[in-house]
Amino acid sequence: MGFETRHVAADIHGYSGAINLWVRFDAEGTLEQVVLRQHQETPSYIRGVGAWLGLLGGHRLRQPFRGPHGVDALSGATVTTEAILRILERSRSRAASDLLGLAPPPPVKRVPSFWARLFDGPKAWVVLGLLLLLIPLSRWGDWRARLVGLVTSVVVLGLWLNVPFTTVDVASLSFGVLPGGGGGPKAVLVLGVLVISVVFGQVWCGYGCPFGAAQELLWLLAHPRGIRASAGLGGARTISPELEQRARYLKFFGLTLVLCFFWISGDAAYLALDPMTSAFSSNRPLYVVLVLVVLGGISLLYFRPFCRYLCPAGAFLALFNKVRLAERFGGGGLSSRRDVARCDLGVTTQGHLDCLKCNRCLVRSPTLSGDRKPDSDSDQP
Repeated sequence: MGFETRHVAADIHGYSGAINLWVRFDAEGTLEQVVLRQHQETPSYIRGVGAWLGLLGGHRLRQPFRGPHGVDALSGATVTTEAILRILERSRSRAASDLLGLAPPPPVKRVPSFWARLFDGPKAWVVLGLLLLLIPLSRWGDWRARLVGLVTSVVVLGLWLNVPFTTVDVASLSFGVLPGGGGGPKAVLVLGVLVISVVFGQVWCGYGCPFGAAQELLWLLAHPRGIRASAGLGGARTISPELEQRARYLKFFGLTLVLCFFWISGDAAYLALDPMTSAFSSNRPLYVVLVLVVLGGISLLYFRPFCRYLCPAGAFLALFNKVRLAERFGGGGLSSRRDVARCDLGVTTQGHLDCLKCNRCLVRSPTLSGDRKPDSDSDQP
């Protein structure tokens, strides 16, 4: 007896969205076969899932899928495999009671509340703490604090936790799905990034994104004078203003194109074209490795090249620069102390779609404040 699990477990989501399995049970409720039919997970994260699913075959009606006699989660895809196990538990219970007339296995423990799942484990609290730190860091921190923040982002959010905000997260949000299975560090990060972006604009890109921070640190290696907010600014713009203006539309075009292909086909492989999805993973495809090498080399010459021209997730967050509730209703914050003519990205206002809110244009010296340009939202990207 076989059926698709989307009919009985549509509410159980993996890392990036719904998961549909095809399962087959014998007359005694033993699982004979399970096949992954549809999913929205990043392909590089669930590499080897077919072999892992093969280990689930043969589980009897009252034999648990997890625990000392069950199957461990697939390495690097804990949220996805936990969701699959929950789907199988529910499907086996429904098959036993409704189709086979057998006594169902004991119910699994009650699903915890949203907040309990959201802050599941210390890593989620670490992410929350770093997100809260972005606010004072971006509003009042000097160049030293910014440098520490960039390094912390790469080490903690990138290399350790591997929770960049990527196109996969944008796609999940477009379906009303909270990434990370609705809990843990990824879910906390996505919710936090959205709230911060609505209130302050694209602060995440300027201070929190580990991928952007890595590019900036590489640029600073080649341009050490650019570390301080009072020196070296503006020197990163090395192409013509006209070409710069047109090139910045590429990331918006890329975001639209990737999302449309994904919405039409349902194939998450299109989302994996964003190198951020696996840049900090141990399972990087070869093309991602090559892209990272090329971007690393370009970053030594250009200030944040991927952020400027290609980042689809950054294009999504850039839209929030037109909201910025704190600055619209809170008096404008730091806008009166900026010298936008020194911006490395060539933007002219805080409301500009390409403003990363990095605050490197802040005027710390009163003698420079008279050179600043008026800050308004009238300029176009």
